[in-house]
Amino acid sequence: MRKAILSIALTAVLLCPAFGEVQFKDVPKHNWAADHVAIVVAEGVMKGYPDGTFKGNKCVTRYELAVALERMIAYIEGSLKPEVERKGAGQPSSPQAAPSPQPSPPGDGVKVTPAAGESEAASKGNPAQALKDGLYIAADSPLLKDQTRTVTPTELAQALTSVTSRLIEKYIPPPAD
Repeated sequence: MRKAILSIALTAVLLCPAFGEVQFKDVPKHNWAADHVAIVVAEGVMKGYPDGTFKGNKCVTRYELAVALERMIAYIEGSLKPEVERKGAGQPSSPQAAPSPQPSPPGDGVKVTPAAGESEAASKGNPAQALKDGLYIAADSPLLKDQTRTVTPTELAQALTSVTSRLIEKYIPPPAD
């Protein structure tokens, strides 16, 4: 049940309307992924490349996945912060607590600097270490090793499961007995 609630919350956060259109040379407006690309870019989870492309068919490296996960966590935690503060506790008081549609500065966990919008560890070149320090990935995670290698489907599944489980643990209260 807790996983279903977080899944709904994550979906709501990521599917909120994008703040303006983002256009990349390699993502036509009518492409099936154009709206999704615009959302993750508008929310700061992904940025595209300096040459004006998104490179959606390019394999993702472990480093790039760690950066995207760290930015996603920061966005989600920032979106949840107003709800947590409104309840006056460290966690939302009910499973129905929904994230605010407008992001605020990120909360605890992955520390994000307001100026750069990236964690201190990421700004030093190691977002995977920031994820490990925030207990979002295990100490033996492949994301911590050879960050230039492309992510395998198994590594992606492991990273997404670890991050989702940690977010559930932090923000979804256990069911009452």
